[in-house]
Amino acid sequence: MKNTPAPAARDALKQPDDLRPVYDAAFDKVIGALRRGFQEAVPLAQAIALAGANLGDYVAGHPQTVKIVGNSLQPTDNKTKAELEKLPGEVARPGAQYKEAQQKLRGVLQGN
Repeated sequence: MKNTPAPAARDALKQPDDLRPVYDAAFDKVIGALRRGFQEAVPLAQAIALAGANLGDYVAGHPQTVKIVGNSLQPTDNKTKAELEKLPGEVARPGAQYKEAQQKLRGVLQGN
C-alpha cells in the first residue's frame, strides 16, 4: 500500500512493539482488504461504463444504419453489422471479472 492517509496514520501511530504485529494484522484485514477490493473492482466498473458509453455513442451516431427494436440493436447494412458486433462484447468482457471482484468486496464489507 502506498503511504496514503490510512497507512500513513497507521505508520505514525505510537504503540508498544508487541502490539504492532497484532494491530498491523487487524489493519490489513479491515482496511487493506477493503482497499484491495476497491482497487480490483473500480477499474473493471470503469471499463464497463466506458464500453457502454462507446456503444451508446455508436448507436447515436448511426441513426440511419442502426435500429433499436425492443431491447436489441439491428444494423441495416453489413459494415455497420461488423462494427456493431464488436461493441457489446467490449461491455460484457470485464463482466465476469467484475462480478467476482464485487463478490469479494461484498465479503469484505460483510466481514467474511
